[in-house]
Amino acid sequence: MADFTHFERLATLRPIPLAGGALAIQQVWRLALALLDDAFDGDPPLAALELFKLIPAGEIALCRRMIAEKLNTPLAHGAAVTSMPWARLALPPPSRTSRGSGHALELRG
Repeated sequence: MADFTHFERLATLRPIPLAGGALAIQQVWRLALALLDDAFDGDPPLAALELFKLIPAGEIALCRRMIAEKLNTPLAHGAAVTSMPWARLALPPPSRTSRGSGHALELRG
């Protein structure tokens, strides 16, 4: 609630861990994994999701370890960051790129 003199925060979004920091914005699957693990108590149906069929199991395990140990995993509260992974899950699989480790995923519009 707000007026011209003050505001009061009535709610906030639960923070989402950004595994790899800025890399989580470039590789949105990291955000999707964090949200799905949270929603499914660490056991989401990744095999049923096209996006995760493209991600090596070692990368998923590393991302989960980073989140669990809070290594290079700042928390984000923004609506844009929270909505990006859901949009990524709804879109066709992304194209591959040779940037970085050779299996980075990027969005193409």
